[in-house]
Amino acid sequence: MDSELPSQDNGSDGEHMEKEPLLNSLGRQKVVHQESSFHTESDHAIFTLETEAVGNKNDVKSKIWSILQTGKVIVLFILVGFLIVVFMAHPHNNGSEFLISVRSDGSSFKTPLANLNKSKFFETTLLGPFPGDEDKSTDNLILTFNEISDSHIVNTWSWILPIIENGNGTMRSCISKMNVSEKILEGSSVELSVQSTASYEFGLGFSYKELGSECKNVVLYAAMILFGLYVLIVFELVHRTVAAMLAALAAMATLASINKPPTLHDAVAWIDFDTLALLFGMMVMVSVFAETGFFDWVAVKAYKLAKGKTWRLVTILCVVAGVVSAFLDNVTTILLMTPLTIRLCEVMGLDTRLVLIAEVIFSNIGGAATGIGDPPNVIIISNPVLQDRYNINFGDFTLHLSLGIIFCSLTAYAYVRFALRHLEDHAEAPEIVALRKEVVLWTRTAARIQPATASESLVQAMLLQKASETENELNRTQNKHRKNKAKNWQENLVDLENKYVIKDYWLLAKTVAILAVAIILFFIHSQIGTNIGWIAVLCALSLLVLADIQDVERVMDNVEWATLVFFAGLFVLMEALNELGLIAYVGELIISVLKHVDDKNRLTVGIVAIVWISGIASAFIDNIPFTTAMVPVIIKLAENSELALPIEPLVWSLAFGGCLGGNGTLIAASANVVCAGQAEQHGYKISFLQFFKIGFPTMLVTLCTATVYLLICHSALHWHNT
Repeated sequence: MDSELPSQDNGSDGEHMEKEPLLNSLGRQKVVHQESSFHTESDHAIFTLETEAVGNKNDVKSKIWSILQTGKVIVLFILVGFLIVVFMAHPHNNGSEFLISVRSDGSSFKTPLANLNKSKFFETTLLGPFPGDEDKSTDNLILTFNEISDSHIVNTWSWILPIIENGNGTMRSCISKMNVSEKILEGSSVELSVQSTASYEFGLGFSYKELGSECKNVVLYAAMILFGLYVLIVFELVHRTVAAMLAALAAMATLASINKPPTLHDAVAWIDFDTLALLFGMMVMVSVFAETGFFDWVAVKAYKLAKGKTWRLVTILCVVAGVVSAFLDNVTTILLMTPLTIRLCEVMGLDTRLVLIAEVIFSNIGGAATGIGDPPNVIIISNPVLQDRYNINFGDFTLHLSLGIIFCSLTAYAYVRFALRHLEDHAEAPEIVALRKEVVLWTRTAARIQPATASESLVQAMLLQKASETENELNRTQNKHRKNKAKNWQENLVDLENKYVIKDYWLLAKTVAILAVAIILFFIHSQIGTNIGWIAVLCALSLLVLADIQDVERVMDNVEWATLVFFAGLFVLMEALNELGLIAYVGELIISVLKHVDDKNRLTVGIVAIVWISGIASAFIDNIPFTTAMVPVIIKLAENSELALPIEPLVWSLAFGGCLGGNGTLIAASANVVCAGQAEQHGYKISFLQFFKIGFPTMLVTLCTATVYLLICHSALHWHNT
């Protein structure tokens, strides 16, 4: 006769048995003892054997996992040690430097470049009267490099640069770099010839240094580093902050290996402190704002507005995130909306991570609609060449992109609605969500204690007991709600309105006033000449003073320092990859593709290529440095007389691809990282794969929509200046 273990839920109205929780985070394996008797002794023996088998299996898994963890640490530590040695073995040097007097009669100055006969690659740096982006130049500086072997010129390449003279006869100087990366034959030498078409004399600072022979493979190494970063993040081998720092170290070590080690000043200059200041200031203000109880109160009001309907609430959140991000940058929008969304999901018992992913996706889409909503758009619209030479202004930019974004929002909503169609199936009551978070809190607190005394052991035991009692209460509450699903949303609303109220109206008034000032200043920051990073920090300081915050440590604890360090590491990494030529390689790939297309289809292919290459690249390379590197490529395409492409469709294509590509992966856009960091602080960890499963298909859908929109507007209707 087959025997079965007694069931905890027998369907009766009697009390359900309470089970002891599994405290996996502490490695404590416990067995649920059944209080009922077994039918026979053989049943008891079978149960005992099965229990021992499960325990042995868990022990084996635990040992294997421990071995893998140890192996991972050893491998990563060896890798870090190797990278540090490579980086320190190549100290920074400026190479050979000298001054050149360039004559006005058109004659050339010639000089040999010593110490290059053993190197196959070299880099030159010039300091001279080069124009800025907004200047127009009619004169050129011509540098010719002649490779000489056995007294014969075997190879020649030239570098032509525009130069400018100010009206008062003084020179304007800036640094311009050229990575020649030309192969030099064994035993040959290089001679430099300098010549000018200008009618005035000027001085020129010139320096050069040899580079390592691995220059030819640096793009491959850069791609491998980027791939390694994603391996670390996707499989969660280390925290994403540590992964970004490791990848940045690998990129800098690669630069050092080819004799281009960045200095500490270079690495610090690569960090976008405006973005970090914006994030820090907003995090401080949001931390103080949360103390008022405003987020809880608004969550209940939104629950009332949605009438308990899940998708009505999610739609409201997505629409608000998209519309606000169009006029306020999406990073600030997510900083303000994430705490509110978390409370709403807890009130309605929804899967917080899925709702946050949907919200940040629409924040990125909405931010693409205007020139100020998303960082890539700000980079494009603020470029002086696009503004002055091609008259790319805010109005035209917003008009062309906002129409396309409306269509992208509709298709994105349709897909997200399909992808999250089971969202309501996993809804839980607010009491259950609160108890679940409490169990995690007690367990995590106990895990942090490393008992060294009897008192500390007693405290840990009490915390574990509290976790056990809370989990038993969670089980009872779950069973109660299974039986009482008829309770309508009006009854829930009454309970929630009594529970969640504004805690401090005076603090709320102060916080709202400072936030209102900050948002107004964000809108007019270009007119007042103060960047948004300074505005956020100064407003945060004003709020700390006005609110008379005494417990500053508690406020600073709510700042996501790991997210800030992650951004710093990511900025250094992307600039280092740019120095290695990875982003430039993508731009050259687009140019080479378009040159092989016939004139009739060149604009169509150009739109498709830029949208999709920039979209896919932005999903895996942070879209801020990628857009920065791609703007000159777009200008170069428009200025190429052989291609004869109008610049407006190319600019719109880059904006669509850069912004919509930010939905591809968790680290593709700043708003994604900020949202994940805030969620993790509240106990909801958004994994790379979880975001990828929803975000990447949404990105593909919106890129398809944007491509069709652009092709209709520009390939079919020719809605652009020619």
